[in-house]
Amino acid sequence: MLGLASSYGASAEPSVLVTLAPAEHADMRKTLTAYGTVEFSPDQLQVLSIQGEGLVTQVRVAPGQRVRKGEVLVELTATANSASELEHAGIAAEFAAKDLDRLKDLRSRQLATNAEVRTAEENLVKAESALANVRRRLGETSRRSLCAGIDGYVEAVHVHVGDIVSPGALLLLLAPADKLRVRLGIEPEDLPIVHEGQKVEIHALHPGILPKEGQVHHIYYQVDPKTRLAEAVVLLSGSPDLLPGTMVKAELVVTEHQHVLTVPRQAVLIRDGKPYLFVDDHGYARQRWVETGLDDGQRVEIQAGIEAGERVIVIGNHELGDGVAVRTGEAP
Repeated sequence: MLGLASSYGASAEPSVLVTLAPAEHADMRKTLTAYGTVEFSPDQLQVLSIQGEGLVTQVRVAPGQRVRKGEVLVELTATANSASELEHAGIAAEFAAKDLDRLKDLRSRQLATNAEVRTAEENLVKAESALANVRRRLGETSRRSLCAGIDGYVEAVHVHVGDIVSPGALLLLLAPADKLRVRLGIEPEDLPIVHEGQKVEIHALHPGILPKEGQVHHIYYQVDPKTRLAEAVVLLSGSPDLLPGTMVKAELVVTEHQHVLTVPRQAVLIRDGKPYLFVDDHGYARQRWVETGLDDGQRVEIQAGIEAGERVIVIGNHELGDGVAVRTGEAP
């Protein structure tokens, strides 16, 4: 808060016009600026595949498209191989059931043993289990739909209409809408002050998006030969307005001091490598040697030399010496 305009005394003593500001307590932080890109988090990707062979008849989505849980993504129909597999499993189960009925009838006429019946029962259980497994993989009908299991984005589509896909083949990749990450480029010489768990504030480079907070999750201690930068990864959650591919600016908190005494940066001067400033003492400038701490470009932490509430000179201080008369407004 700037000092109010006033004059000190009524004498004609020469004085210097200055602007004052109080020494105040504030939270200070030193940050490292880095730039990067929002992207899907690879370890959160959902892989979509089918358990049986199928023919792709329709692909309803494209990379980057947002989808809802339960939405149909790909439609398939059974191939000749999968249809034959289902048919054979059904025939085997039917044969096992008829064989068991036959042996039970024979045993009732004492023409088959209990052991033969138990074997037939075991064969039926195996055949029915195999049929259930085939139905689970291939479905009850020749047509199948692959649906989204989460709300999110389509990260990649690996199939086209007409493709025959084998069991377990990758069809699509889905990324959760609320779990993204930022890859930041870090100058190699700055790596010693970057660490996992470090607080980060993310700012989109275009207006309209509020800053997001996150933490450094991974650091890659390898320099990319193209960018000549190392990388740090910041995880984001609950940030639907930050889309993959968005360029961002990040402020990594290197050091943080809370409720420390600070003054405007322009109040601090340097002489012979030592910091000092001037305070207003009833219309006279008094030089104070000070010990400084963090400097965030706007304010400087003062560790010793002045007290809270003292008014420091922020404009006009370059013309001053100790004991020089000052005024905060033009003399009448």
